[in-house]
Amino acid sequence: MKTIRILAAAGVLAVLGIFPLASQIQFDIGLNVPRLAGLVTEEETYEELLEYAVVVPDVKMHYFWGDETFRIGAGFRAYTLILMSLMYPTVTVEADVSNFRFTGSIGGGAFLAFGVVREFATAQVWLPEVSAAYKVNDWLHVGAGATALAAFNDSIFTNAVPYAAYGFVRFSLGGPQGM
Repeated sequence: MKTIRILAAAGVLAVLGIFPLASQIQFDIGLNVPRLAGLVTEEETYEELLEYAVVVPDVKMHYFWGDETFRIGAGFRAYTLILMSLMYPTVTVEADVSNFRFTGSIGGGAFLAFGVVREFATAQVWLPEVSAAYKVNDWLHVGAGATALAAFNDSIFTNAVPYAAYGFVRFSLGGPQGM
């Protein structure tokens, strides 16, 4: 009888916990178009406006803590380039101010590649990112952002920092949305 009560209590807590959990999970589908790419070395900075628009799709899924105006979340992000995809963990901070969403995130440390190559690797490589978007509505955001690649080991990028600026359209589903 005691076991049944414990299982019933655990079941009730699980059901009651599903609704708040689901309301805090946010799933984003993005279409990114890099427009500027560069490389900073100890001696010089190389920068180029990209002539051709290449759409780089991505998906993000985060669990957020906070309210409709300020949130901190943890989850993953995945980019795909036709035959190859790369997924890595991220920590994100989002702030909504009027009809704008400001986002800062850092991801990396562990990478899962799938597609032509299937591999899991850990590395001292991090991808900080900042973006600002206009919220057309709760689920459609249009904006611009920038990211860089920071490597802290003996990789090819130890003395160089590649970066990119891009425009994006993002479809945001679930989570604590606010206007």
